[in-house]
Amino acid sequence: MKLLLIKGEKSRLEEMVDYFSTTGWVCEQAKDFDEATLKISTYTYDNIVLDVDLQGGNGMELISRIRARKIDTGIVILSGKKSIADKVNGLNLGGDDYLTKPFHLEE
Repeated sequence: MKLLLIKGEKSRLEEMVDYFSTTGWVCEQAKDFDEATLKISTYTYDNIVLDVDLQGGNGMELISRIRARKIDTGIVILSGKKSIADKVNGLNLGGDDYLTKPFHLEE
């Protein structure tokens, strides 16, 4: 299974890559909005884990672009925003799950 991890915080991104790689996932990473956009438009992923707060853009916009292109991939949203309205918005845009930060990798 192929996973794209989109997160601007380098140390946490590396932790995520290490964790998921040991569970059998092939992991790719993107550190900002533009790199994520390029990878999503070039490659196919079974799942995408994306942070809402990215350099160069918003992760919610990426979800809209993914779903507009009819890309059928699982999307897990990572966000520091904890309100019900933010969670509902992310899920309505096409996210499959919404984790609030801080989170444990096992989640």
